[in-house]
Amino acid sequence: MSRATERVGTITRLQTIDRYEFEDFVAEMFELAGWDTEVTQDSNDGGVDVTAFKNTFYEEKASIQVKRPDPGNKVGQPDVQQYSAIDRDDTDTDVVVVATSAAFTSGGYEYGRENNIKLIDGAMLAGFVEAQEAEDVLDQYAPPAKDIDLDGEDVFSPVEKPREQYLRKRPIEASARIFREENLIDAVEVIQNTEVGLNQINCLIKLKESIGNSNADAPSNIFLEYPQLIDQNWYDVEHLDDVADKLVEVANGGRITPPDFEVLCFSNRENVSVSVFLSPTNPVGHEEFEFLEACVDAVAQLSSSDDNPNGRIYGSKLEGINEKIRRNKNFGIKASTYSQVLKRAVLANDELLRAVRPYFYVSDDQKTMEKISQLQDEVNQN
Repeated sequence: MSRATERVGTITRLQTIDRYEFEDFVAEMFELAGWDTEVTQDSNDGGVDVTAFKNTFYEEKASIQVKRPDPGNKVGQPDVQQYSAIDRDDTDTDVVVVATSAAFTSGGYEYGRENNIKLIDGAMLAGFVEAQEAEDVLDQYAPPAKDIDLDGEDVFSPVEKPREQYLRKRPIEASARIFREENLIDAVEVIQNTEVGLNQINCLIKLKESIGNSNADAPSNIFLEYPQLIDQNWYDVEHLDDVADKLVEVANGGRITPPDFEVLCFSNRENVSVSVFLSPTNPVGHEEFEFLEACVDAVAQLSSSDDNPNGRIYGSKLEGINEKIRRNKNFGIKASTYSQVLKRAVLANDELLRAVRPYFYVSDDQKTMEKISQLQDEVNQN
């Protein structure tokens, strides 16, 4: 049985749980994630079905509304909006959650995203059951999938784009903050600031695919999209288009010009850096390194920075330039292979890659899960 088929079966089983027992089931799922829970019985609780508490650096309280609609029905914006003021009415509440066995409507996902309400739909809840290997808990509440006569497509049919937008904008709420693993605590801010690391993951996989591709162009566009490949501490850099264009004009008039190259210039806190990108199969030898030195000299003349620029050149391998690299080390002029860059970047982002795995698992993004595995395999093989 494929994982997708298993997921449909799990969602189907969630739909058969008694509405009142579904509250207990959701409470148990939160307990598996390390929360202490209490199923409320008070009719004056403002719609809260479950309260959950967790101690990290401080005690967090989640107020959870649980909905188990009939198969094929969705949870709409009015249902989500009804609970949007819980954290204002109850000053102890840190997070408001709506958990359901179904999908949300387009308006439901959008309202949750815009108003910081944490939404757990049926697929996310099923994914968490699988990720935590909690089928034995589900067995206590629902019959086996083979004994249920329900069409899986009718059970969970989300509006894809609004759901994806919600998951992209609320990654922590989708899994980390609610279904947290220990190593996610340190990665919270990184994940929030980078849309779950998708930009890094996609850029790293593009670089991996370009390495060794004899038909690939110099991968400067990848470094332009993700400058942290050059320096992992660059989070506020400016791309100097005019300087790069003028630099190419000056460099092309020099004695040595590589057959295929791209140049990017960046400014970071008034420091200027020039990067020369050769094709992924082009090695960095004496002539290529001298070209980089000429580019750095030209940048010093073209930029308005008072600081000396630094430079880097990238190729398939380094050929007999160890002495040149050693002499230029103190001047910030370096050479690297694309494989070295990829390995360093994956290692630097390893905590992020490990941290976002539960999110992509729960959101059922199999393509990104495969990309993460490919990147981590690349490091393990070298």
